[in-house]
Amino acid sequence: GIDVRQAIIRMATENPGRGYLRIVGELLKLRCRVGKTSVRSILREEGIYPKPTRSDRTDRADYQPWDQFIKLHVNTLVACEFFSKAIWTPFGKRHAYALMFIHVGRRKVWVSPMTYHPDTAWVQQQGRNVLMWLEDQGIQAIHLFHDLDTKFTKAFDQLIRTAEIKIDKSPVKAPNANAFAELWIATLKRECLDHFVCFSLRHADHIVQT
Repeated sequence: GIDVRQAIIRMATENPGRGYLRIVGELLKLRCRVGKTSVRSILREEGIYPKPTRSDRTDRADYQPWDQFIKLHVNTLVACEFFSKAIWTPFGKRHAYALMFIHVGRRKVWVSPMTYHPDTAWVQQQGRNVLMWLEDQGIQAIHLFHDLDTKFTKAFDQLIRTAEIKIDKSPVKAPNANAFAELWIATLKRECLDHFVCFSLRHADHIVQT
């Protein structure tokens, strides 16, 4: 038989226009009887909030526009995003990656050191580092928002949840959902990084951290 949980998650992420009731209907076509409440619970655990259908909107607990969500949680919301920079090495051009976090309410930003290999272990370490940064800054984070980049692994999400921070993920095909992080990165590149040719990770880190 099919993995019902994975089927629900896939339907919601690949078809963000489907609400809870539509997903229940699609599951019935696969001969899977799952209630709306179960679908909602599974997606909330994954931090996925599909666009509600007209019928779904009768249940106000299910429906909260993104702009309203941000307004309500601005002081406890942190957004994060990866960005890259070309590095010219003796062996040719390579792409280095960094991970930034921004507290939406106070606009405070933490940026990781750059790496050529943003693997699971590296991402986990940045998760630990940012949790320490949040504590040092006295920032109370309740929500961490990120997109569907596969570098954000389940292990990373679980690490963040251990600090009692909820994971909220960007809807599919919603380029403006993580606007705060993306705007900061665009500004960094336009006003700083794009004006420099970097020759090492240390060089790029110095420019970003300065």
